Amino acid sequence: SFLRTFAYIRWAVSNGQSQFLLHSGLSTAPVAVFQPNLNDIAKASAAGEHAEYTVQTFRRFVLRAAPQSVQPSIQRVQELWQPYAIYLDAIGPVETDWIDAQGNRTVKGRIAPGVPVFELVGGQFSHHPVMGDVWVMASDFDCTSASSRQVLAPLCNP
Repeated sequence: SFLRTFAYIRWAVSNGQSQFLLHSGLSTAPVAVFQPNLNDIAKASAAGEHAEYTVQTFRRFVLRAAPQSVQPSIQRVQELWQPYAIYLDAIGPVETDWIDAQGNRTVKGRIAPGVPVFELVGGQFSHHPVMGDVWVMASDFDCTSASSRQVLAPLCNP
């Protein structure tokens, strides 16, 4: 379910579909959860280009119960608490590229090979009649960030 949601996000970004991200039902807090993706779409589009993400190497997905005690920390950033979150254990390389009309790529962001890419994605499983089984995202935290680890420990711990 999560990989399907992730594929939809990558498709939306590479095709400049910000409205899809906002209205598809892939998030219960789409403005906050998809803000980085919406920014990538808007900035690339303003430059006459489109953004594209490379996929990190996922090593494992761990479904974790999220105690209600973390709810205030999640809501503080305009995201929503759900009783479960998926901890993503991944490594780079990860890249955000902008592609112009001639197909030329410009690297806008890069995480080097082997560098950890840990995330905590709160949400719930859902079956969408058209999109299939998806993970509906309510929150998304970078667990490589010290502030996220401090607030969301042990959920953000490897």
